[in-house]
Amino acid sequence: MPRRLHPTPLLLLAVFSLGWAARPASAQITYTYQTYGERGVPASGATNYLVNWPISQAECDANEPIRMVVTNAPYDATGTTRLEWDLWQGGTGSAGANCQTATNRRPVTGSVAVCSARSSWSGGGQITSSMPTLTFRPQELFADGCDGASQGAYVFYVLAVSARGDTTTDVAATHYFTFSVALDLQPPSAPTVSDAAGDRQVVVSWTNNTSETLTGARVYVDVDGDCEGSSVLVAGAPAPPGLAPAVTAGGGAPTSASVDAARLGLEIGQAVPVAVTVLDQAHNESVLSNVACLTRVPVSGFWDEFCTQQGETDAASCRERYSGCSVGHAAERATPWALWLVLGALFARAARRRGGAR
Repeated sequence: MPRRLHPTPLLLLAVFSLGWAARPASAQITYTYQTYGERGVPASGATNYLVNWPISQAECDANEPIRMVVTNAPYDATGTTRLEWDLWQGGTGSAGANCQTATNRRPVTGSVAVCSARSSWSGGGQITSSMPTLTFRPQELFADGCDGASQGAYVFYVLAVSARGDTTTDVAATHYFTFSVALDLQPPSAPTVSDAAGDRQVVVSWTNNTSETLTGARVYVDVDGDCEGSSVLVAGAPAPPGLAPAVTAGGGAPTSASVDAARLGLEIGQAVPVAVTVLDQAHNESVLSNVACLTRVPVSGFWDEFCTQQGETDAASCRERYSGCSVGHAAERATPWALWLVLGALFARAARRRGGAR
């Protein structure tokens, strides 16, 4: 009787054979942005987010690192192939020069090469891992540093060549990748802010004066200043370096924010200067808006002012209708904070009708 083969070895052999047959050839080098300084990847999940979210003047000056994780790197663990990274600048624009082509990397008689090697890059060197993490810094990327001449979008080529600086042959498609970085040194235009008043939560409103994409705003309150002109807030000037914003608003291009006047230590009846800046996609901050006045008013004073602006002659019925509270008990119980937000917005609108921005 013939001996039966155990099925397990046959199954393993079949799986191994299939795996070997399906083993792909060298794939195109790919990469992902891991981090840029303290900034995270945008919610959109854009791969090349340093173009979608450009680097600002402050970030370039800080020279924070750009780190990339590279996959499918041409790495040979046996050492028979010596491959190293080189960084080349292909110029500005959406595509730049094609630095994969050797002729673009070689100087032509009487001129210079179309592509320039970024010899200052500290991350180059021999590949020692199949998934290396490459680190770049803005001041290594831009030949002109962080000045106005460098503003714009640049295309960079990372080449895996047989020896560092080799420019004699074209680079294979599987041995290079490109990435683009935009440098935005222009801050957005300052907004226009209106006077604001309220009891505890004071809603500060403003108008954005730019068509570019904004990513947030900062509200600055000078609690030691006054509305007669004595303030560290100066319209058209940068935000004072020692003054932290009272509120930072995000979520795109906000046009209002609620300031907790009590937390800032403002007394009832106290009026202080307020100004607003806006942020663009590169985190550039605008100069200060016009300087308006933020006033903390008592509840009764707020209702008198609000009802007058609404053209109401009966303050008691006006207060009852808008607050949803009985007149007799209004002083005995606190108005919900959400209501004060609504009332503050209405009061700010009324203030704009009365005088607009200062």
